[in-house]
Amino acid sequence: MKNINKYIIMVLGLSFLASYAYAQDAQFSQYYASSLYLNPAMVGIEHDLTFSTAYRSQWRGAAKPYTTNQVSAIIPLLAGVSKRHPVGGIGVSVFNDQSGDAALRTTGANLSFAYTKSLRSDLSRFSIAGQVGVIQKNIDFTNAEWGSYYNDLGYTNPTSFTGTGISNSKLMPDVSLGAMWSFNPTHNYFRSGLSGYLGVAAMHVNQPNESLVEGYQSAMPMAFKAHGGLEFHMSPKLNVGPSFLFVSQGKASQVNAGAYLNYRIVENPFSPLANSDLIFGTWYRLQDAFIFATGITNNNFTLGVSYDMNASSLRTNTNARGAYEITLAIRNAREKKRKRFDTPRI
Repeated sequence: MKNINKYIIMVLGLSFLASYAYAQDAQFSQYYASSLYLNPAMVGIEHDLTFSTAYRSQWRGAAKPYTTNQVSAIIPLLAGVSKRHPVGGIGVSVFNDQSGDAALRTTGANLSFAYTKSLRSDLSRFSIAGQVGVIQKNIDFTNAEWGSYYNDLGYTNPTSFTGTGISNSKLMPDVSLGAMWSFNPTHNYFRSGLSGYLGVAAMHVNQPNESLVEGYQSAMPMAFKAHGGLEFHMSPKLNVGPSFLFVSQGKASQVNAGAYLNYRIVENPFSPLANSDLIFGTWYRLQDAFIFATGITNNNFTLGVSYDMNASSLRTNTNARGAYEITLAIRNAREKKRKRFDTPRI
């Protein structure tokens, strides 16, 4: 009974800490590269069949780093004689997040669907979307260590936990909603010298019970997101785009603000890197980290790399090591000369 109580206390403690963490859901610094994780309405603005992946590793100064990765695919729904106008889209995404030596693992799979309406002769578009899926939480007690495992002789190898009342795994449904408005989504700078976008999303609207303790209720808090930005056309080769992200979940909140610079490096349409842009960006995640990113993009692929330089007191515990991310998107481009919408492009 003593061991059972000990593990119940640990799981309750993990639930308590998660609810007061900086952001309970895993986060990506290159959040537009993980568009379906950001907002399901992003599936409604894509023109091309797109596959993307992202990998993040953080707090490598800790005993075991936290890792997050995702894979997604977007199938656009197009209309018109030339099949050029988005009317919606379907997306499939899978993500995995593993944290700490206790191997608290969260895995999710989602199906997203969106409807898109063009406004003012396609000068602006509005998308609404829904997302349904499942989330599974697992915890492995094998590597968990307690004070009772140590005595005057040192570390003793404990027997594995086989008590009742604790589940090592929890499967739950997940429902999210999103909306997005975009201005000048085709980047036609003859009509307007800038483009812009604004999106909102409500994640986990069904608030499933995520407790691993039988008979204990712990509703997953909804996450509310707002994101947006502008892109200024400075010259035929240079664009600048300020952007922001706001997330609120439970009693935690997160604010990202910054900008990127997009510079055309290859114009030759016969080059393998035709219409390629080089990207530099920097953002600040309030009271947490400075984010530095770079990448290269064209109509066929986007490759991005970023590093989070920790600016909070946590840098002491992580030996000043931040987080790095690598993202890749591959597209079957329908129009070789069309400028992409998904600002910023990493």
